[in-house]
Amino acid sequence: MNKLSAIVISTIKGKRLPVMMKSIEQYIPPDVEIYIAHNGIALMDYHSRVHKMHLVKSDATNFGDAYNFICKRAFEKHESIIVCNDDIVFHPDTYTILNHEYSYLHDGIGNALGWVACRNDFSAGIQNIRWQANGIMEGLKFAHEKTAVETDIIAPICAAIHRDSWIDFLPINWYSDDIQCMMMQEKGMHNIVSTAYVHHVGSQSMQSPEIEIANSLNYIKENYSSYYRKLEQCHLRLN
Repeated sequence: MNKLSAIVISTIKGKRLPVMMKSIEQYIPPDVEIYIAHNGIALMDYHSRVHKMHLVKSDATNFGDAYNFICKRAFEKHESIIVCNDDIVFHPDTYTILNHEYSYLHDGIGNALGWVACRNDFSAGIQNIRWQANGIMEGLKFAHEKTAVETDIIAPICAAIHRDSWIDFLPINWYSDDIQCMMMQEKGMHNIVSTAYVHHVGSQSMQSPEIEIANSLNYIKENYSSYYRKLEQCHLRLN
């Protein structure tokens, strides 16, 4: 069994980290280590009292570089990690379910497994628990929430990955995860949406998203034109 032994986070302001860390303290096994990349902000209030913490200053200026940096730091010690936004809240069973499904899938297909990503309440596509719900309930959940499914592109808002499956994000703030997933698919990897769930506050770090989106799309168009065309085919709004 390939255990998820580290949680990896990058933050700019740390605005939502105190609540996230409380959920980690309560719901994540104490032997899971926590890695946080930061830009020099005071993080004294963001320590877990029960987990080993690695607070690492990063000079990265964009999402891609920041997460490449801190994930590679964690991969020096850990084979399998959970990559997280800094504005999520774990549920009591998030780790148990994600670890079980990730381990089962990795044992089955090995490095053909890309991401195994949690569902949440603030994301695009099938990862969002409201996706095509159509009011069909089973107990207290929508029916589709109870099945792990393969999809083309996930957002690693809270997602598990093995170091041998890692592909660097592009050095941009938007769509770097989309491009990474496309690269994984080209290598024959499979990205899975788990039945595990986290609450996602959403959009706490980015400033001037319209400008950031435009800058990211321009970078992709100039440097990775084939992936830009694939983004268009995915019906994303490109200007």
